[in-house]
Amino acid sequence: MTLLQQLWCIVLILCWFGDHNCVYSWRFSGFRLQTFRSLKNFGSMESAYNNIKQLTVVSPCNTVDIDSFTEMLLEWGCSSVSAEVTAENRSEIAHTLMPWEVALVKAQVPKEIDVERLIELIRVEYPHLTVKVEDLEESAIDWVRQVEQSRPIIRVGDLTIRFPWNSLDDRDSTDLLLEGGIAFGTGEHPTTRLCLSWLQKELATRKGQRPSVLDYGCGSGVLALSALKIGADYGAGVDIDVDSLLAARRNAASNNISSLSLFLASDSDVDTVPSSSNPHEFPPVSLLGGSFDVVVANIFAPVLLELASSLANRTAARGSIALSGILSSQTQQVRDGFAKHFESVHVEEECDGWALVVGHNPKRT
Repeated sequence: MTLLQQLWCIVLILCWFGDHNCVYSWRFSGFRLQTFRSLKNFGSMESAYNNIKQLTVVSPCNTVDIDSFTEMLLEWGCSSVSAEVTAENRSEIAHTLMPWEVALVKAQVPKEIDVERLIELIRVEYPHLTVKVEDLEESAIDWVRQVEQSRPIIRVGDLTIRFPWNSLDDRDSTDLLLEGGIAFGTGEHPTTRLCLSWLQKELATRKGQRPSVLDYGCGSGVLALSALKIGADYGAGVDIDVDSLLAARRNAASNNISSLSLFLASDSDVDTVPSSSNPHEFPPVSLLGGSFDVVVANIFAPVLLELASSLANRTAARGSIALSGILSSQTQQVRDGFAKHFESVHVEEECDGWALVVGHNPKRT
């Protein structure tokens, strides 16, 4: 494998297996959310590496907003996207363009995405683009496996997160074991670390009170599971993505956390109740009763604002809420949106351009 291939695989693994739970499951709204659902083939995640496709698009920069285009590919389920300004394939587009006006966009398409449908949608939105798809080389997939298995143990405060390939010899009862895969949320991303740090402090103040925790947009379940490990009495995780909920269920089982302690619900627009014939179904969020002492939501800011009223209704009297997935430049907008429902809404902490916003629910009369 050439050095260039190795570097590309490293970028892939950082983008794919890095912790982006704040943007993966809850970044969609309107048409694009429905499109994403139509693209997904909800199958087993036991072999997430198999049948990975690479989508390559040649795009003129003067007619296409490359940032918006790559964002769209992520929203439609691609696991990683890169854009490189290049003079290659210049003949495939208008000859009047200068070399620096051409971008070569590459995206990895997981097996559960209908790649043919994805190409159709790209051509509807951008009919002039050149699009091709091919299998990701087996050597690249092997490199992905190697890089994944080199990921170290993660420590946030007093919490330790391990992966199946890490040594379990000195594992503590409060350590959290997470699988690797495309259900994002491993504790590496700044937003998740901000939430985990805050959860530890918040639950310490509620010691002995048997607090309940709601993780809205749970991804792999890392926040809800961590809360149960460090003092929460009961937890719930909500997501729109069935693969994330399945991963959260598997992670709960790996940590000996039963369904009595962790309730997993879907916020999909299709309300279905699980049955023995289809174990991949999850109860709708409408069946999630009551309110919670601690609510945490690591989602994109626009979606948080849409959920503000719903999250307020889920927060118990004298409860607290922590919000992340928020860029530092978006904090005022989020504070204003949640100040209608909570008291003392403020920026608790910032890290690498991301922020954690915290608020408190006054006692209801």
